[in-house]
Amino acid sequence: MSKVYEETKYLMKKYGITANKKLGQNFLIDDNVIETIVDSSKISKEDLVIEIGPGLGSLTRKTIRKSRKSCSY
Repeated sequence: MSKVYEETKYLMKKYGITANKKLGQNFLIDDNVIETIVDSSKISKEDLVIEIGPGLGSLTRKTIRKSRKSCSY
């Protein structure tokens, strides 16, 4: 299992979070997909990244390392 998958399971259980599929709620849990998104976005230390609906933060943690600053709403 991926690290992100295990972290997501842990956080969901800890805080009693469940995804409502009827509302289209999903969590990004594939490390490779996260890396592909971040790499293809070509984020640099000059960029300010604003993420809307960050979920549990799996993508946020990766973008924060590449950008000047990151905000989640």
